[in-house]
Amino acid sequence: MQQRATIPKMSRDILRELFGKKGDVHEPIEKMFGGAYLDHPDDSRENVAEVFGDLAPEVSNITGLIRRAIEGATEIDCRINQQLLLKHILSFMEGESLLTWEEHWQTVKHIRNCHNNNCVTLDNISIMDKLMTPQEMKSRYWDLVKNWRVE
Repeated sequence: MQQRATIPKMSRDILRELFGKKGDVHEPIEKMFGGAYLDHPDDSRENVAEVFGDLAPEVSNITGLIRRAIEGATEIDCRINQQLLLKHILSFMEGESLLTWEEHWQTVKHIRNCHNNNCVTLDNISIMDKLMTPQEMKSRYWDLVKNWRVE
């Protein structure tokens, strides 16, 4: 017998606290998504996967929000992309991240169409921030990134 994954139930109050009510502006989400959040109607109910079953009324779909944020990001070249990724990696190794959300969306947009080995390498290192501590990243990648030449 297959077991269904258990997804924690989000009450309407928790969702309202996270996303607000119609007409509200939730500042952390505004910072994260900018115009992709403010300039579009709420489509968070569209295309909610059936896998959520009974939870479907309480689940929001933010893929449209993420897609719009990436699409709306300013296009950057490889040099700027590498500079931003280095800024993120080095600052993460020091225990913080200095990238703005706009800069983050720019790097995501850039790497979707870039095959420059330097951009790909730095992007692969930068996403390790989800899997490694700053100390682990520093011990593994410090020598590579501290001597990086942006090209």
